[in-house]
Amino acid sequence: MLLSVTSTFWLYRGFPPPSVPHSIAVRSPRGARQVPVITTTVQSITVQSPALGGYADPVFVVLPPPGMPVIPGRVIRSCTCCTDSPASPRSS
Repeated sequence: MLLSVTSTFWLYRGFPPPSVPHSIAVRSPRGARQVPVITTTVQSITVQSPALGGYADPVFVVLPPPGMPVIPGRVIRSCTCCTDSPASPRSS
């Protein structure tokens, strides 16, 4: 118990762990309304690049929530985030 309390304190420095609300308020020209917050799954995979001589790079993929209906022709928007710093000319 003491180990878990001290590791949690070190991680959050005395603040409670973050939590996900059940819903959030959204304002639009049609007025404010509550919308549910749907949790997703984050999975780590490795992608290899033949252009870089088979270099394997770990990436995180955010998967849609389980049970999300598949609608033919519907596009699920995605966002690509690069977290590494740009390579310098001398990095190779």
